[in-house]
Amino acid sequence: MQTETFHIGIVGFGPKGLYSFERLLAYLNYFKVETLVNIHLFNESSSFGAGWVYHKYQPEYLLMNYPNQFISLQPTSKPSAICEVLSFSEWLSEKQKESIIELDPKVSSRKNVGAYLCFYFEKFCSCLPNNVSVYKHITSIEDIKQKGDDFKLKTSTNVKLPLLNSIVITTGHTPSITSKEELLNVPNNIPFVYPIEKKLSVVNPQSTVILKGIGLTAIDAILGLTEGKNGKFRLKSNNEYSYLKSGNEPKIIYPYSRSGIPIIPRGENALNYEQTSFFLKDFIASQNFKPDSLDFETDVLPIIKQDIIGEFYNTLFQLHNVSYGQYEDFNGLKKRIEKFHKEHPEIEKFEAENLFAPTLALNVASFKNVYEFWSFWCLENEKAKSPYVAAASAWRYLSKDFNLLYSQQKLTKKSKQLFQTKYFGLFNKISYGPPLVNIKKMLALIEVNILDFSFSESPTISENTISNSNQSSTYDWLIDARLPRGFSNSKSVLFNSENSAKLFTTTKVSNTTHELHCTNTGHPINKDGKPLKSIVLYGTPTENILFDNDTLSRTHNDTVSGWAKNIAKHLSVTTQLISS
Repeated sequence: MQTETFHIGIVGFGPKGLYSFERLLAYLNYFKVETLVNIHLFNESSSFGAGWVYHKYQPEYLLMNYPNQFISLQPTSKPSAICEVLSFSEWLSEKQKESIIELDPKVSSRKNVGAYLCFYFEKFCSCLPNNVSVYKHITSIEDIKQKGDDFKLKTSTNVKLPLLNSIVITTGHTPSITSKEELLNVPNNIPFVYPIEKKLSVVNPQSTVILKGIGLTAIDAILGLTEGKNGKFRLKSNNEYSYLKSGNEPKIIYPYSRSGIPIIPRGENALNYEQTSFFLKDFIASQNFKPDSLDFETDVLPIIKQDIIGEFYNTLFQLHNVSYGQYEDFNGLKKRIEKFHKEHPEIEKFEAENLFAPTLALNVASFKNVYEFWSFWCLENEKAKSPYVAAASAWRYLSKDFNLLYSQQKLTKKSKQLFQTKYFGLFNKISYGPPLVNIKKMLALIEVNILDFSFSESPTISENTISNSNQSSTYDWLIDARLPRGFSNSKSVLFNSENSAKLFTTTKVSNTTHELHCTNTGHPINKDGKPLKSIVLYGTPTENILFDNDTLSRTHNDTVSGWAKNIAKHLSVTTQLISS
């Protein structure tokens, strides 16, 4: 038996770290590795497997934005896990004694998902082969130094570690705030809202809060400032909500963003739609595009809009029992659309801009406009079939095809950056919105004048005042309720130390964020332009090459299965050589 020990580090141990861990154990078992393997896990909290997003001690009101049926730790390919793994619905069914059929379409709390992830981390640890040891370190990594073929890690708690032979980095999001607001030096400034229950506890009752962001994180923050302050949402007979103030919540909350457009909710029925339009898929298949050759806005976005229009009208045709047969291209669809509107002049024509830039007349009668916007989408999501929901769901299918162009570097660097800074968030706002219940709660807060969108679109922020061309207000708290993309220039210590800078190269995206250079298999590119095969990035750190990494999906942008397989094969060969 091999006596020399192979040392592996997994830096950041939320869901992506857990997936890495599971695949590594599965491949070590599959290849019958006998080499001693020590696995060092590094996490900033005790929630190993869940991370701060899914930690199991957070409030129940913080919900997932997609149903239980899509959450699972079960491997989607061989080898099998080292122990039996249930899907989240199956696990929840056993725990709560509810039917899986009932649970599947429901949306669960992130707390429950965290409990599921932590449960299986402990279960994997209880099934370890005799030659594998696991060491948990509650700390952060401040530096990585290469020593020959191995790596030396420096921790914030000065843990003594052996040299690591291989490393997985799954560090997720890094807190950041815009430099403009940093310069304001606002005394009551919360730059990062997680964990919600801790960060927002300092906000005093009846204060005025301005909230940067109108996305998923902003809704979490709004719920934390209301329901988290002992306010009560009551379900009414019409399936809507009312809000009973506790007196501990802010007097008023002003959300804002660059566009001011609120996020679109997603009901249970939104996930029942199937792809019916394939213009982007056909576009990609039609030509062998050269790297750095496609402009996103000129070449790709128009095709995406065609698919969005296609999903809308294919559903609309179904609802009207219209069968126009098949069409070969978008011009064929346009002819069918024109024919439909001649037959149904009472129905308003749909364009993709209806989703991208809805006419809300922001900053003017904002109560009415945002309230009606969300009310409309709530009603549409409760329908068995809605052309609008079908159109809003289109990006769920299109993103898989688009990732082929993105990961193979077919976009120009300039348009790729534009996609990241402008369109990625927009598409997510349209297709990956919060559960319906959360938007109904937002409507209840608007009704009692706690939530106000009067400054929603690019207001002017001074040290204590928020204003636009119509009005102004003083505020007490500024809260950055966004998940930053890329890595903070100043706060991502791991990638900005003197030694780490030799291993990781970056591109500046904005004044506050950088993106790491890596291969499409997740290996970072060092200062000499060479990939580091002994380090693999997974999830958010790969945003420069792969996109849409902030997901619980095990299959999307999986960079660790190949890494785990290669390590196990290498150690298996080593074992055989020593045995012989």
